[in-house]
Amino acid sequence: MRNPPAPVRLGLAAAIGALLLAAVIGTATIDDSPKQAVSNDVGTDGDSSTSTTLPFGDLPAGEPGVTTSTPAPVDVVGPTTTAGVSTTVAPGATPATAKGAVAANATPGATAPPAAGSYKYSVESTADGKTTTQESPVKVESVSSAGGVTKQKITMVQDGNSVTSDVAWSGAGAVVSLSEVKSSFGDFTCDWTPDFAQLAPNLKVGTTWTVDTACTGAIRNSTFGANGQSITVKQKGTYKVTGSKAVDVGGTSVPTWTIEGDESREATVATYVVSTRSVGPQQLAAEKGLPVLTEQQVTTVINSGTQKNTQNSTVKVKLLSLTPG
Repeated sequence: MRNPPAPVRLGLAAAIGALLLAAVIGTATIDDSPKQAVSNDVGTDGDSSTSTTLPFGDLPAGEPGVTTSTPAPVDVVGPTTTAGVSTTVAPGATPATAKGAVAANATPGATAPPAAGSYKYSVESTADGKTTTQESPVKVESVSSAGGVTKQKITMVQDGNSVTSDVAWSGAGAVVSLSEVKSSFGDFTCDWTPDFAQLAPNLKVGTTWTVDTACTGAIRNSTFGANGQSITVKQKGTYKVTGSKAVDVGGTSVPTWTIEGDESREATVATYVVSTRSVGPQQLAAEKGLPVLTEQQVTTVINSGTQKNTQNSTVKVKLLSLTPG
């Protein structure tokens, strides 16, 4: 495909946009392979930190669009106040829990698979001074559960584009191995090499990890004459748990981990490339297996080989209810 027309450029942008949405809303996933190692080190200042080595290794130094440096762990301090809930606590006392609320700095429990059903997220995007808001459904389907492994299919939809990922949960967490992408550009299958992690095991303040994975598929069902074209998608990122806090979800306060992320995605068809970089925090309700609030600065670059366009936007994604439909 040489010098793709505008509809093709926008269509491929929609395809990678669907993958971006999948990463933002996507299930908390960790690799349970034996190649994964976790070390807990205590610094000279007494603060503990966790470094996770995943099968795909670290990002190369100086990787464009991705930084492997992260700020030092921070503790959550201040009054125990959440949206709609204010609690006064005497020094040394344990905060009282109001109905449907938890302490503002409550520590989340162990990560668990999300309950099967449909969830709704509000997606607010601001670009060029214009803000749009829409609901994005997420469907969790149970596939099987045997031998301590629970397999699910998780589908995220926005603007008619969707991503369905195969997720296998075990005692060590969960791992994503394959994603089916359907977009206005066309459909393709991402068989990730290696299987990628979005969340490290044994989360605590100071935990860090990286992602480096890719896939190559053939486009099908394209309305732009791109059937049979090869598409390559790359994902890279660095992540760090920097604290914990309570977040209100549909009137219920839940404990969450604050995870700072710096992610990049790139989709290539022939000489045409669409790339995104998203930076910002996510609040993960680990016990529910669901991110409940994500706020990111997103830079999208569309390069046709002869033209290059850049757009900066702010994206806020919020879970509307913890109860699946």
